[in-house]
Amino acid sequence: MFASLPPLYVAQRQLLRLTLSYCPHSGSSVGLRTLLSTDLLPFASTNPDLEISVSTRPGKHPYVKGEYRTGWDKVIGVKNEVPEVILKKMNLLNDSSGRKNTKFTEPVVGEVKSHQGR
Repeated sequence: MFASLPPLYVAQRQLLRLTLSYCPHSGSSVGLRTLLSTDLLPFASTNPDLEISVSTRPGKHPYVKGEYRTGWDKVIGVKNEVPEVILKKMNLLNDSSGRKNTKFTEPVVGEVKSHQGR
């Protein structure tokens, strides 16, 4: 019975590349340097289709940059962050679609009247 149904839409990962940039001797990059030595390999092994690149930027604050299939990119600064927070930011970039946030210009009006009399 189910063999004749069309396949369900399978979500494709939108993140193509993840770039980690840090300073090799700055104090603001300590968390990212620690993450590189401890948590990067497990993250890369759980995401084998993700291209991860690491670059040094002497004298600059660290950041994590995600590049998406849509051509958009998102950059998150990780200055003075601990490795656990940086890993959460990497997962946030990994799970997002790459779309920019949109601002609602008109108020949202529901179809059901409010019980508060408006």
